[in-house]
Amino acid sequence: MRGIVGFVMVVWAMAVASPVVGQQRGYQARACGFDMNRNGIVGEAEDCHVCDGVTADPDGDKVAEDLIYVDADNGNDVSGSGSPLNPYRTIQHAWDSVDGPGDGAEDIICFRGTATTEAFISPGSAGVAGTYLVAKTGSQDRDWLFPRNPTMLVGWDFDDDGAYPPYDTDDTAVLDGTGDGAAAGLARVFRLDDTLDYVEIGHLEIRNYGRYTPGQDSGFVIHGPSGNGLDYVYYHDLELYSINQDRRGDGEDFAIDMFNSGLHWTNFTNLLFTDNGGWFARGAGPDSGPDEGPIRWQNVTRTTHTCDFSDCGSLAGWPGFKIWGYISRLEILDSIWDANVDSWQPNPSGGHGTPFLVIGQCSQDWTVRNNEIIDASVVMSVQPTSAGFCDDNDARPVDNVVFDRNLARNTYAQWGFGNAGLQILRSNIGAGEGNVAGETVGSVTITNNFLSTSGVPWESCIWSLAGNQVASPPGEIVIANNTCVGAIRRWAAIGIGEIDGLGDPAQPQQDYVIKNNIVNGLGIGDRNVQMTFAPAGLDMDSNVFDPSGTWEWTNGVETDLATWRALSGADQASRTCLPQFADSAAANFHLLFEDDCARNRGENLTAITAVDIDDEERPAGAWDIGGDQVVVMFGDGFESGDLSAWSSSRANLVATSNAW
Repeated sequence: MRGIVGFVMVVWAMAVASPVVGQQRGYQARACGFDMNRNGIVGEAEDCHVCDGVTADPDGDKVAEDLIYVDADNGNDVSGSGSPLNPYRTIQHAWDSVDGPGDGAEDIICFRGTATTEAFISPGSAGVAGTYLVAKTGSQDRDWLFPRNPTMLVGWDFDDDGAYPPYDTDDTAVLDGTGDGAAAGLARVFRLDDTLDYVEIGHLEIRNYGRYTPGQDSGFVIHGPSGNGLDYVYYHDLELYSINQDRRGDGEDFAIDMFNSGLHWTNFTNLLFTDNGGWFARGAGPDSGPDEGPIRWQNVTRTTHTCDFSDCGSLAGWPGFKIWGYISRLEILDSIWDANVDSWQPNPSGGHGTPFLVIGQCSQDWTVRNNEIIDASVVMSVQPTSAGFCDDNDARPVDNVVFDRNLARNTYAQWGFGNAGLQILRSNIGAGEGNVAGETVGSVTITNNFLSTSGVPWESCIWSLAGNQVASPPGEIVIANNTCVGAIRRWAAIGIGEIDGLGDPAQPQQDYVIKNNIVNGLGIGDRNVQMTFAPAGLDMDSNVFDPSGTWEWTNGVETDLATWRALSGADQASRTCLPQFADSAAANFHLLFEDDCARNRGENLTAITAVDIDDEERPAGAWDIGGDQVVVMFGDGFESGDLSAWSSSRANLVATSNAW
């Protein structure tokens, strides 16, 4: 009977390979990034009449806005009126001519052409007070307040097709800082006055600022800097080329200046930075409250181009963030951060590392989620103290740091020492630091990440030195469901304490949760784990370790897993084996369906995280170890054989057929 019917049942099993819809990373060129009807959805037809030369009320609020048109090639500041048919020539003249929020109408500057300009936006340019709320989605950690009727500077949709530059190449809106030569180049695009609120800048192409200036104080934007407050500033849909190119990362060479700026509800969304030198964002909040923030960076793509070490010495690089002080609620989301070192560092001798993120003293409430971080030799450093900056009795713990669902990989073989993955740093000993209770690290959560190095060993994957000299640190360090792949040059894949041999702090962090992690790719004799003291609150289990590796407890003697269990009391359900990954060479560490090492071997950690690196929900039952949870779907192909519903973005497709 079975042979006559010829019944065929096909079972398809698939594992996720890339972020699901809504979790894409990086800049996405789009025709219209406006939300003029304030419903939280950008690019609807009714949103895209901002600067079309026709519409007088682009947000539909029954108020004719103050639209000011600027044509850098054909306008005139003397005889122009700012109308579409008789535009001004310079943005600065337009800023100086706005009438402010008093009439209840938005001041909207519509720009076209190519201009060499450095714009100072004065307090009189503030938008109309008022905000609207957009609920959090995807990677976002909080609902967001956007300016409802801001002063705007945007590219001019000259051909009135609903598409804006730089996406629409028929329209040109370029700011170029080249000048007439090296000495005449412009340093920075925008300088926003301290008390300027409710501003939106979008749909422009910006080039060469800070590239040809001999001095410092260069980059994209400087806020303030007197700390009086800048509220509800929104940047979006900007393409920035060669900002601070060939500059090193010291002094004041950073694209986004945040020193004492008083920023609140500041948002950078959908930005492209190509060949960007120096720091990306650097600055400080005040040394005491109230806090600055929140601040969000989302869907940013950045490649660096700083100077060769032969020109810059050991200070080359430094391509990321360094922010400290009383500033909180910071989000870095859905972005691509590429140190691009093969392009700007041809020196084969290697040199100083390039940290992606330095979370500085006193700052709190960080969410770093769903980013791709390429060739940053140190991915994240949590720095709880620095002499003279937010220290002494005003110091407070660096607290509530979340590093989640990121893919960080290093393929640059020339890096020397300093290629350390993630670091959680304690207070420095011996320089009068760490002697105040607040100079410490509180809670840090590291979950669902793929962390790898290829072609060069690293010092560690995740290393915590959290501690203080006089007081027990608050909170706990959680390291859960991460996949760490790479050989170890110096210490251990997971290190707790002063594994560099300098001595533990008097009051080290005692509370650790280390569960459901994969350590893989070690060389013979490399350490899986190294601890220099016995944490009183160590909760460590259900990990997968590399069979080639060893363990080191507090006595400095390398052991096997059985001895490690006896000494530490940890890892009773952990195991040594080699997981089967989708494509290790491409840093795709999703588990294959047939893996029997890490699949279904984990502990349910719903209280810590309910999803995996792809934002796929982890089950109530068997959890997978590592950053990925294999998602299995079943389909019956008997009737139609139609497989179009299966996504091509899955890591692998396993078919099993049983012919009846």
